[in-house]
Amino acid sequence: MSSKPVESVDAAVSTESPWATIPLATWISGGVAVAALASAIGTQVVAGGKSDEASAMAPQLAEEDDAFYYDWVELGDEAKSYQMAANVTFGIAAAAFATGLTYYLVEALGASEVETPIIAPVVTDGGFGVLAGWRL
Repeated sequence: MSSKPVESVDAAVSTESPWATIPLATWISGGVAVAALASAIGTQVVAGGKSDEASAMAPQLAEEDDAFYYDWVELGDEAKSYQMAANVTFGIAAAAFATGLTYYLVEALGASEVETPIIAPVVTDGGFGVLAGWRL
């Protein structure tokens, strides 16, 4: 068994990480997406807990006074608010993921030839999205 000697340690070990080729905007968008997703999941869990608590109170409504009823309504409203916040945060996570993916694809498909990439989140009355394009 003969082994061929390495002429240079630098030639044998590459110092450039494969992660270094991913654009910074992709890392930032990905980080925002992961943080928003974690926040959305946590908020969804809280909303579920509030909803379960309100459901557990429902059988006692006929036996209790008006204060109990108002507490039950307030708890249901809190559950709806948390649910809405979770839904919005899931949307933010999706938009951040789409933005990061678009940045990565634009860079991977030869963005060096693209003069001005345009990637921006868009929020309208009917929803949200990501606007992506470029000028050649």
